[in-house]
Amino acid sequence: MSEYLENLFLEFHQAAQKARDADDKYIIIDRVYENIDDLSVFPFADVLNKIVALIEQYPELDYGGPGPFGSFIEEHKISEYSTTLLDSLYRQPSISIVGLLDRAAMENDFQNGNPVPSDLPQKFRECLEHVVSNPKTNESCREFAMTCLQDLRKRTN
Repeated sequence: MSEYLENLFLEFHQAAQKARDADDKYIIIDRVYENIDDLSVFPFADVLNKIVALIEQYPELDYGGPGPFGSFIEEHKISEYSTTLLDSLYRQPSISIVGLLDRAAMENDFQNGNPVPSDLPQKFRECLEHVVSNPKTNESCREFAMTCLQDLRKRTN
């Protein structure tokens, strides 16, 4: 792993802590936007895992919708990130990851024109059901997951 990437995410973690302490989402959002172009020079899987780890550590933060991380992730094929995001929700529910998967579970990959993996809506439904019942889920994430679950059921029934 690159020392530069490690240091960059250390800065992101520090910004996330400051954002949480100050209740100011723009501290982390602005810091990421300042460096978003640098992320594209590293292997996507490495960057994705670091993004997910950050969001799992600070699940209550608002990273934007989709925000800099979401926009970066959505530049890639859904099949390259959906499993990692689903796994993240099972470990540590967060509104940011629910939102990214909700966008990804639409009928078409609106960013790249690639087909959505056929099993993603069902996997996302099962994951949302887990998020709603998980005691680690904060109330705002639970409410958002319930809304997404209702919408998903309407789209797939």
